[in-house]
Amino acid sequence: DRRAAQRVRRPRGQAHVTGPVTIPALRTSAVAANTGKLRRGHPCIAVIFGAAGDLTHRKLVPALFNLGLDGALPDTFMILGIDREAKDDAAFRTAMRDAVMANAAWTRQQLAAWQKFEQRLFYMSGEFGEPATYTALKERLKALDAALPDSEGDLFHLAIPPSPNAMGITHLSER
Repeated sequence: DRRAAQRVRRPRGQAHVTGPVTIPALRTSAVAANTGKLRRGHPCIAVIFGAAGDLTHRKLVPALFNLGLDGALPDTFMILGIDREAKDDAAFRTAMRDAVMANAAWTRQQLAAWQKFEQRLFYMSGEFGEPATYTALKERLKALDAALPDSEGDLFHLAIPPSPNAMGITHLSER
């Protein structure tokens, strides 16, 4: 149940508040034909820094899995998680499956979809501030890109605290 948005309170002397602005949307035949359908994304590798964290477990991977169920992800979409925890691809896949399945009863179709989805999950460990991590990342992406000939690039998500962000961005720009 959604309520109407509250009016913004203005400081004294600014009593004038504008009314709502409505902009009519243009509907072309192409837009009308796709109403209610998600557009399928392009093949790429999503790199998640902070993959062992709560945000990845509770929000990112479940959302990506649901996009896959809805047909919005191409079959060649891959996820590479990076964090300081030492684990392999299989342990990462198990952790993500447990996180996604934690709050729902699954059907056979969802289980089959997960088994297909988890084959596209990969993991590597490393310290965010060390250049060796980004060298290893470059090599891992090169190997994954070889299996993804129609890739349109990489997507980077920083699910890490702000302190290592600047250093991570600097290292990524050198990649």
